Amino acid sequence: MMCATTKSYQHDHVSMDDDEDEGQGKSVDHPPSRKRHHCRRYSGAVVVFFLFVVLALAFFVHYIQRQDVPDGAVTKQNKELDDDHFQNTDDDSVFYDYEPEVEDEKALTLDNDGALNLEKLSQATHKAGNVTTGCETTILLMRHCEKNGDGTIDEDGNEHCDYVGHERANWLPSLFGSNARWPTPSYLYALSPIRESHSTYREVETLQPLSVTLGLPIRADYGTNNGIIHDLFHVMSSGQACSKLIVVNWRHHMIPNLARKLGCKTCPMEYPEDTFDQVWELKFVWDVAHTDVYRYSISHGESPPPATRLRRKLKKKKAGTKKPMKKVKSKKAYDGIQWSVYAYVTFQYFDPLHVSGSVGDYLTVPRPNGNHSSAAPNWLHNNF
Repeated sequence: MMCATTKSYQHDHVSMDDDEDEGQGKSVDHPPSRKRHHCRRYSGAVVVFFLFVVLALAFFVHYIQRQDVPDGAVTKQNKELDDDHFQNTDDDSVFYDYEPEVEDEKALTLDNDGALNLEKLSQATHKAGNVTTGCETTILLMRHCEKNGDGTIDEDGNEHCDYVGHERANWLPSLFGSNARWPTPSYLYALSPIRESHSTYREVETLQPLSVTLGLPIRADYGTNNGIIHDLFHVMSSGQACSKLIVVNWRHHMIPNLARKLGCKTCPMEYPEDTFDQVWELKFVWDVAHTDVYRYSISHGESPPPATRLRRKLKKKKAGTKKPMKKVKSKKAYDGIQWSVYAYVTFQYFDPLHVSGSVGDYLTVPRPNGNHSSAAPNWLHNNF
């Protein structure tokens, strides 16, 4: 309205000036034109400010709505946290010099950090000098026993395996050994049973029969992923884990994060919530390029590996040009021999009925009076 009035006034005023100065040929400065220009700038600023205020209010209302959750409402995420979540979080200062960010164990945003972890492991291994080409170490990541049946909470509020979970735990030793499915493990790790308000023994209970059978202690001192990684990397870099199998029993939603931090880029992004049977195998191999398996496959192939072709191409280019080649600085802090990680997802194939039948749960024994009864199960013979 103001700008419109000014424009009208300017039109009349300029017309008069033009009539008066028509014959003089003078250029006349028009103050009303400057007033109209300032008016437009002021109006634009007011509109921008108003839009900014509206957007700020919209974001504020959205934030309040997300935070304002009814007392009786339990979201899926909250249910998972209450049901199967260890409250402590990782402290990334174990491997990094910068200030760590506290993160949820379920957040899978550590792909790059996992590569950095593997690089630091390789550097430590090379410095120690105890690991030779072709050293293999396999880590089995397994979930704890079942927890869906009765008898999982004791009088003190501590959590345990259910009946089928204990059957699985007693069956696990049959999977390991010289003539079994997997080699005999050399290290057993379980998530620490210590919680903020109670204890959860499922991870330890899952490995307990295997520990007794092998006479191998369970290392259950770690409640975070970084804690166990620090120990695993120490064992691997020192050469103690060459040709060794390591079994880790962990919580399912922490397993993907643990695998990523161990440097496994091809591992799944989540462990299925509805299964206790899945097993992740992480095979670590030192200095793959010079192993017998790799060199044999290359020597019998039709062409050299890409890295060899690249080196030959660079050499020819260097010999045929007068200009010296510029050295490209590597972004990596360590360019020496590396650990390589290979992932494979498999299953235990646990069958409760088969296991119960194998140990005698369904074996009937005749009695003198003609009746029959079930014999007590024999878990010691491991005849599965």
